[in-house]
Amino acid sequence: MPLTINNITNELTDYIVENHDGRTSLFVYKSNWCTDIGHVLTSMDINYRKSHTNWEKIAMLICNESLGIVHSTTPALSLYSHFGRIRNTPTAITESVGSSSIINTSKKQLKLLPNDKTKIIEIFESLDLENCWTLSTGTIVKNKMKEYAISCNYEHPVHSLILDTSDKIWKKYFAEEELLEIKTYNNKGLNDLPPSLQNYIDHLKTSTNSISLKKKLVQEQKSPACEWLRNTILEYIRLFR
Repeated sequence: MPLTINNITNELTDYIVENHDGRTSLFVYKSNWCTDIGHVLTSMDINYRKSHTNWEKIAMLICNESLGIVHSTTPALSLYSHFGRIRNTPTAITESVGSSSIINTSKKQLKLLPNDKTKIIEIFESLDLENCWTLSTGTIVKNKMKEYAISCNYEHPVHSLILDTSDKIWKKYFAEEELLEIKTYNNKGLNDLPPSLQNYIDHLKTSTNSISLKKKLVQEQKSPACEWLRNTILEYIRLFR
């Protein structure tokens, strides 16, 4: 399969999303990325096929991030060391095969050495038990994290005292109600949307197709929040032209 810019942006999705400044138009941001990738491929004499670049997923994730909606990510790798210098990204893992290149999307996990495990035990032992989290069931979170940290032979966020409840491994160490308690601890509820914005959203949701939606987006809105939403949707639509 010939290499395309769309293939590359798909591989770099997480990195592209993370590095959006929250201000730049998605249309401009997409254009800049595609242009830079094209320049890098040309400078390295790598043949690629020009094709439509679908940014639907990237645009959705950027919009989600701007709204504070968290999604599970995987570490993003840049394409080549050349590209890394241009975008200040980590160096990619590539294998040259003739005139083409294969992108290795898997990140090699670091295997822990015996002295690493010793340090991990010391870290957990140094934690003051009185300040550690005890769940309503009596389970001490630190002890469960330590149990997995020691048994794990490869580098994992738990070794940095990070407990990511979206990681399925924790289902082996915590009951469902315990995981729910961890997830919802000090959980801040979302405020209701302003009535004008909620009404505008409800109005847009009555659209039966893209044509009727575009017609509803023609008129500028007096409310700043509604106008922001209108412009955001229009920018999103432009990505598919």
